[in-house]
Amino acid sequence: MINIQTVKLPQSTGKIDLLKSTSSQREDLIRIPAANAGVDAFAKDLTPKLKNLKCEDHPTKTSVLKLVADKKDLVKVDKTGFCCKKFADSIKVTIKK
Repeated sequence: MINIQTVKLPQSTGKIDLLKSTSSQREDLIRIPAANAGVDAFAKDLTPKLKNLKCEDHPTKTSVLKLVADKKDLVKVDKTGFCCKKFADSIKVTIKK
C-alpha cells in the first residue's frame, strides 16, 4: 500500500507592499500558491492510482510517497519512505510541465 503525503511551502500571512518588495518576494507571491496547489492536485490524481499497489516482497508494509512543493520545480517527488528500493524503483512518477 502507498500513502501519499504532501509537504507544502509556508505562505506569507502578512501584507507585502508591492512597490517596496523585491522581485524575489513578488515571485514568491505567485510561485508558492502555485506549488502548493500543484502538490494538492497531483496528490488527488495519484492517490486512487497508487493506494492499492503493494510490494511483492513486503505486502504488509505501507510505503510513503511524498509530494513536496518547491519554488523552482513546483512539485518534487520523494520516494524515501518506501519499504525497499526495488518497490520504489518500480513506481514511476513523471511530472510534465
